[in-house]
Amino acid sequence: MQQRKSHKKSRKGCQNCKKRHVKCDEQGPPCAACIARNTESTCNYEKSQLPQDTRDGPGVSSKSDTRRLAELELMHRWSTSTFKCLCILPEDVQYLQIAVPRAAFKHDYLLNGIMALAALEIAIGDDAIDQAKKRAYLDHASRYYALASQSLRVALCNITKETHHSIYQCSMMLTVINMAIPLSKHVEDDEFDEKRLGMLDRMVLLFNLFLGNGSIVLVNFEWLLNSPAEPSLRAGIALRQKMRPENLDALTTAALARLSSVIDAALACGDSMAIDESLHPYQGAVKQLGECFMLDSDDSIKGFCISFPMFAGPEFALSFRRMEPLALFIAMHWAVLLQRLPAEAWWAVGVGKQLVLEISEMLLSETQLTTMVEWHQNIAWAREQVGLNPSDDTQKPQPAARIQKNGSF
Repeated sequence: MQQRKSHKKSRKGCQNCKKRHVKCDEQGPPCAACIARNTESTCNYEKSQLPQDTRDGPGVSSKSDTRRLAELELMHRWSTSTFKCLCILPEDVQYLQIAVPRAAFKHDYLLNGIMALAALEIAIGDDAIDQAKKRAYLDHASRYYALASQSLRVALCNITKETHHSIYQCSMMLTVINMAIPLSKHVEDDEFDEKRLGMLDRMVLLFNLFLGNGSIVLVNFEWLLNSPAEPSLRAGIALRQKMRPENLDALTTAALARLSSVIDAALACGDSMAIDESLHPYQGAVKQLGECFMLDSDDSIKGFCISFPMFAGPEFALSFRRMEPLALFIAMHWAVLLQRLPAEAWWAVGVGKQLVLEISEMLLSETQLTTMVEWHQNIAWAREQVGLNPSDDTQKPQPAARIQKNGSF
């Protein structure tokens, strides 16, 4: 008789995970997968698989000690390394390294967010450990992410002055974890390597998360200014007030000018787009993008561009979600900034380049969209900025090109 193949799946998972044929972390009830899918109420194990009561022996105590040690390691990782991945300004160091962990001792969602991000950093970036350990840390990240998401949803129903900055910071952590998910692909077992979303499709989802972060800020900005995050916020405001267009290099200045020309030409066309009002958010997005580029040219602040979706606003996000060409064209320029993020932002490695690749190929394939010189020049510029070869199509500008009256470019 042929022997059955061995496999890595556990036979001790909860009933829900068994039905879905997915891996269970066996830490429930509820397990991380059930928490993530909002099926906690139906998460159950066979009686023989339930954890033993602590009176039955030292096994449970040993397991609890192991978890405490793991959490101690993750908190140490946060305080010595992981916090740096969210630092934009020098003032962020004190806030993220000291104030945020202190707040986490009061709020489970923030503590679990810290644990999730620290575990993910080890799984993705620590080359000193083998694949089995990387997968274990990825499991830790998944579980803590699910726990953080669950408790954050509850906290969002009652944001107070005391919890405001903690809720915002946890929300940002969960957002960057989502951005880093593609980087974890090489860590996972083949059996869980499901078909992935492309970067553009994933960014559509991320835009919603960024907008959620922005809505948290707008609950009461004064609360944030009177929170432990105050030094960072005031330093950022001061830098924005000092922005100067002349700080930009000539190539970037020219690219932004061409971007504005494309948007202005679309506005001048009147009814060439489906809804005239939908164009105005593009102008606002271009203005915010210009500020992001100006701040990027200042060595004292790195990574401000991550806030672009929040400042661009919900109307632009809606256009981006609809894959409207002008919204994609603007987002392609933002992707250039994502690619320039410092090495500390490990959660964004390769995101900008992949986003430029997918958007530029989509825009170039739309042969009826535009023949504007600036359109093609900026696609070539963006591709060069992230290390891609400019497409041959971008080298064929047509000077007579203008927007067509049938609604296309």
